[in-house]
Parts: sequence; structure tokens; C-alpha cells
Amino acid sequence: MVKTIERMLEPARSTDDFVLHLTNRHGAHGFGNDVSSFLEQKEDRGREYKVNFRDDTKRSLIVDLLDPVTY
Repeated sequence: MVKTIERMLEPARSTDDFVLHLTNRHGAHGFGNDVSSFLEQKEDRGREYKVNFRDDTKRSLIVDLLDPVTY
């Protein structure tokens, strides 16, 4: 996931502002360490986009796309 962001998402979005929504902060195979390292280094790469994580007490993450949620 981290390599995908570095190689695809950041270059595609250039200097655009965006928010990256992730459901988990931790995971298997060192995912949590990779994410932590990535977040520390994103500012060094000159990126200032936001990253939101699902609240650990919630089962899902709702992303506001400006349309009302009716459920």
C-alpha cells in the first residue's frame, strides 16, 4: 500500500490537496510500521495532504462525498 501511494497516487495528484482515508492503522506483515514511516516521510517529500484513519472503536469508515447519508 505504501509503495502504491508513493509511486502512483502522489505523482498522479501532483500538488493537489487530497485526503487519504485508511481503514486500519495497523495490520499484518509490518503494515503499521510501513504506514508510520510513510507518514513521517511524506512531509520530507514536500507533501501536505491529510490522512484519516477509521476510529478503532468503529466497524467502518464513512467518507463524506458531499452527498447525504440516508442509512
